[in-house]
Amino acid sequence: MRGGDNPVNQIDFIDGVQRGDGCPTAIRVARFKHHPGMAEYTGFVDFEGFIFMCDLFAPNELAAKNLSKLRFVLRTVLPLSVNQKSNSAETDQLNT
Repeated sequence: MRGGDNPVNQIDFIDGVQRGDGCPTAIRVARFKHHPGMAEYTGFVDFEGFIFMCDLFAPNELAAKNLSKLRFVLRTVLPLSVNQKSNSAETDQLNT
């Protein structure tokens, strides 16, 4: 099967989770033509400045178990930014 040859049959949105910080969440469920016994679950958290996204594929018989895990991630994920200062010696080592 070539990339792009697995069209989406159905897309639904199910209830997200309530977060203590009030950031909105959503869960999208996509079902595909060539994988009828599975679904793709994508969780979103709308943080100020960016959207966190977590994706998983699960067979239908494990959907409830895996959705519980996805909801846990959406409830507990933290918005972080990474700031790194580098010196010229580190940069020189990376470039060699």
